[in-house]
Amino acid sequence: MENERNSILATAVEQAAESVMITDKSGIIQYANPAFEKISGFTRDEIIGKKPSILKSGRQSAAFYKTMWETISRGEVWKGLLVNRRKDGALYEVEISISPIRDESGAITNYVSVKRDVTEERRLEQQLVRAQKMEAIGTLASGIAHDFNNIVTAILGFTDLVIDDIPEGTKTRRRLGYVREAGLRARDLIKQILSFSRQNDTGRKPVKLAPIVKETLKLIKASIPATIEIRQSISSDGRSVLADPVQIQQILMNLCTNAAHAMREHGGVLEVSLTALEFESASYFPQPGMAPGPYFRMTVADTGCGMDSSMLERIFDPFFTTKKPEEGTGLGLAVVQRIVKSYGGAITVTSEPGKGSSFEVFLPCITAGEKGGETVAPSVEKGSGTILFVDDDPSIIRLGRDLLRQLGYRVVTSRGAREALNTFEKNPHRFSLLLTDYIMPHMTGTELAREAHKIRPDIPIAMITGLTQIPTKGEMKSAGVLEVALKPLTMEELAEIIKRAMSRT
Repeated sequence: MENERNSILATAVEQAAESVMITDKSGIIQYANPAFEKISGFTRDEIIGKKPSILKSGRQSAAFYKTMWETISRGEVWKGLLVNRRKDGALYEVEISISPIRDESGAITNYVSVKRDVTEERRLEQQLVRAQKMEAIGTLASGIAHDFNNIVTAILGFTDLVIDDIPEGTKTRRRLGYVREAGLRARDLIKQILSFSRQNDTGRKPVKLAPIVKETLKLIKASIPATIEIRQSISSDGRSVLADPVQIQQILMNLCTNAAHAMREHGGVLEVSLTALEFESASYFPQPGMAPGPYFRMTVADTGCGMDSSMLERIFDPFFTTKKPEEGTGLGLAVVQRIVKSYGGAITVTSEPGKGSSFEVFLPCITAGEKGGETVAPSVEKGSGTILFVDDDPSIIRLGRDLLRQLGYRVVTSRGAREALNTFEKNPHRFSLLLTDYIMPHMTGTELAREAHKIRPDIPIAMITGLTQIPTKGEMKSAGVLEVALKPLTMEELAEIIKRAMSRT
């Protein structure tokens, strides 16, 4: 009977899906079941007589193993998670339980470990956590979009007003142009954050890389320590790439910021180059999946601390970072890789500890292009009439009043929809246009538009909002809203919205 039980037990261990390993008291392996061979890649002959350290991955510290041995040496069961290394070098994660085996006198003679491969489970858990983080980022981004856009609206609007009052060709006007460019980049940046959180594609157009790279390097030079020297070699090839200019700038800013961070202690050299090249066949591609043809190669290299192989394996993982929490989120390179791949390009990295790092971005060229150039505030066509302008933000009210007057309109302002409705009810035919914000306390812009439309069905109504989620076209039409635009708006964009709304009545 005893022999039959032992035979059943031995058969069960041999056929178990979990890895079972038995060692003597000193840790020498005496037995391993077939599941151990399947999971680890080692045969029994290769591991019998050796210690479990043959599976060490280097991911656990000496203190970790010391605690483990102290626990089982006291005759207690140790449970935990381990990262082991397979025979082929691949890492895998196991849930492990190590129990002492005692003889009839109670003395420990052996240890038995039971391991379950949880690599796939952990991967799925990490994907879920990442998805939840991305959802949280999306919620946060949407939440700040309204306030952020109001701030940028004021910056852009008042800048346009001042530019309009200063003669062309002056140093002050040129400097204000830089402020305006920064405001436009801020506007586009919030769109990029929202776009990434929603995993949406953005609009693309033929752009020339050289002007964008040069402009971005000016910004970077002003933000990095003087101990870091910037060297640039920018090709002025006539071809273009089909891309979003803001995303190109985002790629370069991320790579250069990381490079500067790697050199922050001792300084060094940041080299940025842009060259044209052609891949004739797949055998020359830096990464699979690329199409043959002309490409631009943008290289960002530094002489900083460099990275080891374990860091290189995870460098593009979302939320992986070597920086302190207040210094970075770990999203930068994940964003860069996503953008580059969406363009049909590739990004590669080489690095060694103490020898710096080099990132190469490959972007496919197209034959069509557009001329790059400095962003300026174009002249706008002025109008006439009286506009009822509604917003709950005092700074936006001040800006709207000044902008609309600059565009030639008479302006009546209201802080909030209810106040605006009272004003409108008193003399509805006084106004040529109702221009309202969307989200306001007590009454939304849609509700205001609906009530105003009841009073005067032919009143042109336009709506501007800092939110990216706006009512549908059907809802807008039923409320009598003719035009909807997202903040922040430049002066010329505001003029165009008003012109379209007033011409549709």
